Amino acid sequence: MAIDEAIFRLRPKLGVDTLRLYTWKPSAVSIGYAQSVEEAVNLEGVKRRGYDLVRRITGGGALLHAEGLELTYSVVVGKDFPGLPDDVFSSSIAIVKGLVYA
Repeated sequence: MAIDEAIFRLRPKLGVDTLRLYTWKPSAVSIGYAQSVEEAVNLEGVKRRGYDLVRRITGGGALLHAEGLELTYSVVVGKDFPGLPDDVFSSSIAIVKGLVYA
């Protein structure tokens, strides 16, 4: 997810729109930017299972990313990307529809 953050932070400078698809190895738990690790995650359980622990730059709750069972995506585009609605909810739906179609 550090790669996703780097792509996001470089987008204004480089002007490159990006769709990144990836899987997890090993499994990992990601937590939102505002979450407390100690409150959101059983750290002993994560360590015992050999999972990675990462923080997202986006919000939301803790998520388990299972090795071999998940395809994760990251989309970074400019506000003027053709056909993409202006609001987050509608643009999320448009992106998911594109992924399903693909």
